[in-house]
Amino acid sequence: KRSRGGLRSDVTTLTVGDLIAEFEKDPENSARKSAGDAWALLSWWVHNYGTVRAIDVNVLTLHAARSRLLSSGARKLKDAEGRLVVAKRSPSTVNRHLSAMRACWNWAQDGGLVLPNFSWPKRRLMLTEPPGRARFLSDAELARLMRAAEAAGPVLNAAVVVSICTGLRQGELLRLTWADIDLERASLRVMESKTDTPRAVHLAPPAVAALRAVRALPLVSLGRVFVLENGTALDRSLLTSRWKSIRRNAGLADTRWHDLRHCAASYLLQAGATLAEVGSVLGHKSPSVTARYAHLIVGKPLAAHSVLAAKLTAAMSVSRNIESAT
Repeated sequence: KRSRGGLRSDVTTLTVGDLIAEFEKDPENSARKSAGDAWALLSWWVHNYGTVRAIDVNVLTLHAARSRLLSSGARKLKDAEGRLVVAKRSPSTVNRHLSAMRACWNWAQDGGLVLPNFSWPKRRLMLTEPPGRARFLSDAELARLMRAAEAAGPVLNAAVVVSICTGLRQGELLRLTWADIDLERASLRVMESKTDTPRAVHLAPPAVAALRAVRALPLVSLGRVFVLENGTALDRSLLTSRWKSIRRNAGLADTRWHDLRHCAASYLLQAGATLAEVGSVLGHKSPSVTARYAHLIVGKPLAAHSVLAAKLTAAMSVSRNIESAT
């Protein structure tokens, strides 16, 4: 319980682990679509700083935590010779850990679990991140992926094809229900998105065909669209596992699932779509996010260019006729 001053009576003894536990128990925090990812990031703080009292956390503590995150390994991988090596965390991964703890800290301070003068640092804590990657597949790579996806079965094939045709985020794709899809009108609705803005997305013929193949299966869910042969709904973990097999069979070891979203954006732009149109399809809230693809259309002719050229040609023709008449 809080005191009259708006602070918990045990505010001086609460640990970082206590703050995170309270944060995770809050119904609003638990209901967020990103809750699972946040808990995974916060688990690092519990493991490394869980017993540290909140009142002992300062800028030096957080800078030390940042260095620890950056220098320690996120996971072990095998190198070309089969030896286990530690893969260091990237600046963007470190920043996600810091952001998760910042959200928890600010929430705790608003709730009276942290002293008012113990604010999270406003600047110089986050690392500079390299420019975002916008990888898309070449025609040859796309053909290999399509073969591997088709071999993986109708459900996984549909997941891949729909992702490339619509640019849906992974979470948006996995949450799709048949009520969200209108195969007759070739469209789907994204009801829950990262930006909390519902949107409608056109389904190109290959996506419609792939989804019809799923509907024709002997075992089809009345709810979720992407359900495996045993009736288990496809989630992030299962999709990651199946995707690794698909990309290995396609010879695309460096391709992430999120790159399928980049493919959608890139192919649409190359086909003449505008940045604004692509941003609408992908559900970007800010035009600056879509601007990462601007280099794909630099110098390309616009539909209006032909109108401009015709107008100029007509004006030049009139000018010549006048000149010849005189």
